[in-house]
Order: sequence, then structure tokens, then C-alpha cells
Amino acid sequence: MKVSVVFATYNRLEVLTEMLGALFAQDFPQNEYEILITDDGSTDGTREYLQSVAKRSPVDFKFHLQEHAGPAKARNWGMRQACGEIIAFTDDDCIPPKDWLSRIADSFQRYPQVVGVSGMMEADEETLRKSIYARFEKFAPMGDYMKEPAEEHIGGKDFLGGATNNVAYKREVLLEVGGFDETFPFAASEDADLKERIVNKGYLLLHLPLTVTHKHLYSFKRLMRQAYVRGVSSRHFNIKHSLPSSLWRFFLSSAKVAVRSLGLLCKRPRLVPLVFLYQWNFLKGVADYERVIR
Repeated sequence: MKVSVVFATYNRLEVLTEMLGALFAQDFPQNEYEILITDDGSTDGTREYLQSVAKRSPVDFKFHLQEHAGPAKARNWGMRQACGEIIAFTDDDCIPPKDWLSRIADSFQRYPQVVGVSGMMEADEETLRKSIYARFEKFAPMGDYMKEPAEEHIGGKDFLGGATNNVAYKREVLLEVGGFDETFPFAASEDADLKERIVNKGYLLLHLPLTVTHKHLYSFKRLMRQAYVRGVSSRHFNIKHSLPSSLWRFFLSSAKVAVRSLGLLCKRPRLVPLVFLYQWNFLKGVADYERVIR
């Protein structure tokens, strides 16, 4: 079973070198996978680095250059160029474990009824100890999208996973649904939209307790920007899929998340203010949607 690894990169040269090192060190046969990267308009020497890697890569290696247009367009290029039956997606700031591809391939063989396999993402232990923002990503209520149970399970419309930091799909299914929707205003929710279109066709997905390490530059500014971007993109998602999309409905949903966060008071009280600030910026994004898409 040949696997194609597809991802985009943008001005993350330092962590990209570590990430590619992890991909080259997979315990999967080197003649059974390929790597396809799109440089999304980087200005930090990424292009020159990829040119040098292409000359010495131990596996089939292709890279593509595009003007800064976001990961959806970048991943669609990789999907169209891929030779693998399975396409595995991750991000340029995620470090996959050595057995990442072998466990993904094994899962498709053990569960022929599924068309996608999704895992988890979190920071390394040291970063979790030092960064409140990494702990927020791991423990806060809105992180449910990346936190599945610790055992394998199969789901459809109730499936929570599917984030492109750690997911793989059968290529034929990706082509059937048309790949990623490039109209999303920011790099957020386009992976949820892809999953939605796949499960709406009745396909099943598998959760695999397989974690990639997030090498993110955690900060308050980045977290608040993430909240805003997700607010804009979430409203775009809801409008596209004919779901409740009024500001009032999003306010009620955010209020429920904030109430749920009170449970953090017992063990992680420092996270609670971040939850409320996150929800505030999320709602700002929802409210700004019409202005942003013009």
C-alpha cells in the first residue's frame, strides 16, 4: 500500500527541517511512500532548502511553489499529484512519530470499511510544563476536536477528528468530493468541511490513538489570533452547510463552552480566563465575517 504525505509550509524553515527528518526516518518502506510539499510563498529560505532536499531525499520527493494562497490550495495540488492509494496530511510544525505511516497503513488494512484515519496532536511534555497556551490547547473544552478517546473507534457524522495535522484519507474519496474548499477565508475549518462532505456521503472514519508532536510557537497573541480566525471560518462553515449561523446562535454556543470551562477550576484554574478571552475573540471573528469576506 503506497502512501503519499502531503502538506504545505510557510515561513517555518527551522521546524520544517526537523519535521522532514522525522518523515525520512519512518519505519515504513522507503519505496512505499512519497512526500509532496507546497511552499506557500515563504520568504525565509524555504525554497532553497527544498531544492537541496530534493537532490538527496531517500524517498520520492516533490515540491511545488505557489504565491501565498493558503494550505487548502496547497494540499489540493499534492492530492492531484499524489501516486499513493492513501494520502496522509500533517502540518509543517508537527513532528510525526517513527511509526506514523506504518500504523496508518496498518489501520486501513485492518478496517477496510473506513476511508479515513485520524489521530491526535499535542505539544511535548516540556512545552506542556512551561507554556500555559500549550496546556490550553490540550485541556480546554474547545480542544475536543483534537481529543478522541484513548482507544480505536469508528464513526461517521458523530466523528470528532479529521484535523489535517494528523489525518489520512483514501485518495479516491478525496477526488470524489473535490478535495479541499479553497474559498474559506482563512486556514481554518477547511479540514472540518472536507470531513463533513465525506461523512455526509455515508463513509466511515477511524480514530487512531496516534499523536504527532506540535512544535508551535505558543503565545497569547497567536492564541487570540487563532480564536478570531476560527470564528470567521466557523461562520463560513455553518453558512455553507446550512447550519445555524446567526451571531446570536454563536453567542449561545460560546456561552455553553464558557460554562463548561468552569470545570477547569478544580485542577487548572489558570486556564479559565483564557477560555473566556478565547471565546470573546472567537465571537469577534463571527461578527466580522461579512466584512472579512468582502
